[in-house]
Amino acid sequence: MARKKKQVKKQPQTAAKNNRVHKGAALRTRDEFLLGGKAKEEYKNKPKQYYRVVYTIEINQNNELAVVKRTTKKGRHLKTQPQNKFHEEIYTKDNQGEGIRIGRKFTRSEQDDIANEDVKYIKKRIAHYPDTEEKLKEFRSRKNGTKKPSK
Repeated sequence: MARKKKQVKKQPQTAAKNNRVHKGAALRTRDEFLLGGKAKEEYKNKPKQYYRVVYTIEINQNNELAVVKRTTKKGRHLKTQPQNKFHEEIYTKDNQGEGIRIGRKFTRSEQDDIANEDVKYIKKRIAHYPDTEEKLKEFRSRKNGTKKPSK
């Protein structure tokens, strides 16, 4: 009598295979490295100083990140860290139109990470903006990285 093999469920492939980035991970960057961003005047002479913190709220299959900015002025307070605010606009591309990834422009900042509860709250708050759903749909459908538009 032949034995039946146990069927092992395959785990779904995670977006961040190297586990360096997860939802809620904080990155440091500069405003000019985000699509449409302008440099702050007080940091123009300090090109190596990364002053802007962004929070990862989505990761696609190419390990590209969708982020929102942390802000000190206008913005919504986080649930678990009420001293921090976020800007209700999502960014999926850098200043050159390529996907956001950890590297020269975006560095990991573990001390600024946020809880999963905050990620859910941010997604809920930005969902009512009309371009958010379009950006996320395009972001999730990217296959082999973002290509620069040809002229």
